[in-house]
Amino acid sequence: MKRIQFFLLAARLKPILLLVAGVAVFGCRPHTHHDDGHSHEHATHEHGHGHGHSHEVGGHVHPGPHPHETARLPGTAADHDHAHEIAITQYTGSSELFMEHEPLVAGTPVRLVIHLTRTADFTPVTAGSLDVRIISTGGETYSVRGERPARPGIFLPVLEVPFSGPARMEIEVRGPQLNDLHILDDVTVHVSPAAIPHPEADEEDPTTITFLKEQQWQVDFANEPAALRRVRQAIPAAIAFKYPTSGQAILPAPASGIVRLASPEDGLEAGTHAAEGQALFVISPDSEWQAGLSQLRQDYMLARSELGRVQRLREEEAVADRRVEEARVRFETLRSAVERLGWEEIADDPGALRAKARAPIDGIVSDVFVVSGQRVAAGDPLALVVNPERLILEARVLSARLGAGQAIADVTFQLAGDKQRHRLSELGGRSRPPAPLVSQENNLTVARFLVDNPDRRFLAGSRGTAHLLVGDEGEERVAIPVSAIHEEDGLPIVFVQTAGESFVSRTVRLGAGDGVFTVVLSGIEEGERVVTRGGAFIRLASLTTTEMGHGHAH
Repeated sequence: MKRIQFFLLAARLKPILLLVAGVAVFGCRPHTHHDDGHSHEHATHEHGHGHGHSHEVGGHVHPGPHPHETARLPGTAADHDHAHEIAITQYTGSSELFMEHEPLVAGTPVRLVIHLTRTADFTPVTAGSLDVRIISTGGETYSVRGERPARPGIFLPVLEVPFSGPARMEIEVRGPQLNDLHILDDVTVHVSPAAIPHPEADEEDPTTITFLKEQQWQVDFANEPAALRRVRQAIPAAIAFKYPTSGQAILPAPASGIVRLASPEDGLEAGTHAAEGQALFVISPDSEWQAGLSQLRQDYMLARSELGRVQRLREEEAVADRRVEEARVRFETLRSAVERLGWEEIADDPGALRAKARAPIDGIVSDVFVVSGQRVAAGDPLALVVNPERLILEARVLSARLGAGQAIADVTFQLAGDKQRHRLSELGGRSRPPAPLVSQENNLTVARFLVDNPDRRFLAGSRGTAHLLVGDEGEERVAIPVSAIHEEDGLPIVFVQTAGESFVSRTVRLGAGDGVFTVVLSGIEEGERVVTRGGAFIRLASLTTTEMGHGHAH
C-alpha cells in the first residue's frame, strides 16, 4: 500500500517528475509478459509465485506478483494465498489490455485491475463504460459493469462468479474514445482456493525492464509488431521542397498609375490567402491610360450592344449566322481585355476609371513588391502568389551512386527538425520528369517528384535527407521501423515489449534499410512488439533497474 500511496502523490507532480519517480520506485519490480495468440491477436497470461518467481505457460515465461493496485478484498482468494496473481496482456487492432487479478474462485469476490490503452496514440482510456462477462462452457453467464474508469486508463471491477470450471472472459469498453472487445478463451474459475494449482517456480529473468502503464501514458510512447516486409536497396540523397512552375504566378500591374490596396482596411501581407480572381490592388491610371481605358470601355459597350442587335435580327432571319459570329468574337475579345484590366468607374468622379489587379491563381501571397501610393508602370510585378497544395520534391544524389537509367521506385525522407519519416508513394508522389536529370554541376543526379500537399504539412524551402529506393523488392524479411533502433556500446539494440509493463533489450543484426524500415537478420522474431517511441525512457528504466539490483525490493 505504501507503493500505491507514493504513486498517487507522484501523479500530482509534473509528468517528467512522475517519470523519474516512477523509474526509481517501480523500475526495479521484475515481471515479464510474453504474448500467446488468442482470437483478437495475442494475449499473455502470467501467474505469480512467491516473490517474483516465474513459471512457464504454453512455452512462455511468466513471472510473479505485480504489487501495484493489488488491493485485497475481505474474504477473497488472496486472503488464503497471496502468491497467485495472474497478469494478462492482449492487443486488438484498436487497444491494448493489461489486466492483473488474483485467481478466480467461485463465490469469492476478486478485483480485476484493468489497464486500457488506445493503440492509435498509446494514451489511456479516460471515459466510457466497461463490461466484464464470464461465460462458462455450459453457457452460464456472469457479468459486471463499470460506468467509468476509476482513474485515467484503469478500471477496477470486482467479480464474484457463482460457478466454477473452464470459461471465457469478455471485456468490452464503450465510450467516446474507444469501442472495443477483448476475448480471453482460457479462463478458469476454481471451485475453491485449495484447487488453485501450485506449479514449480522458475528463475526470474534478470534482464526484464519494468516500465509501468502510468509511466508510459506520461511520455511519447508507442510500439508495433515486427512484420514481414519487402525492403528495397536505398541510396542516400539530400532533398528540398520547391514550388512547381504551375504553382506560382506574378501579379502584374494592368495599367500605369498610382497603386493602392484593394482592401486597405484588411491590409495585404505575405501569408495572406488570395482566391483566384480576388482584387488585391487598384490602380488609378495616369492620363494616357485613362484615355485608353475610356476608349476601351466605349468599344466594349458598343460591341455588347451590337451583339444583342444582330442576335435579335438573326431570330427574325434578317442576318446571316456569320454576321452574328463576327459580333460575338469582337465582344468576347473586348470583354477579355476588360476583365484582364479589371476597370471600374469611380463613384465620386464620373467618367474616371481605375484598373483592378486580381489574383491569377488561388493560393497564398508570398511576396508584395509595392507599397500603397507607389507609381507603377504597366507590367510591373505587384505581388507573387503561390499555391502550396502541390510541391516539387527535389532530390540530389551523387551520380556515381545512382546507375545510368536506374529507375527510382519510391523515396523515403525526413525533414530537418522533424522526427517523422515519410514515404513518397503514400503521399501520391510521382516523378517529374519520369527519368532523373543529370546535373552538370558537381556530377549530381537530380530527381524531381510532384507531391500533393492539400493539408500544407510541407513548406517550400524545407530541406532534409532521403533514401531513393531502387532495384527489385526482393523476398519478404522481418523488418522493424528505423525509430525502434538504438545504439549501445557501438551495437544496434531494440527494446521489445514482452508484456504490458515488461521490456527486454535485444542486440540485433541488421540488414538492408530504406530509411523507414530496416531488415532484422537476427534478434527479433515476426510479431514481437518493438518500442518505436519512448526508447530513451526504457533505457533510463533499465539503468535504474541495474543500479538497484534488478528489482529485488519487496
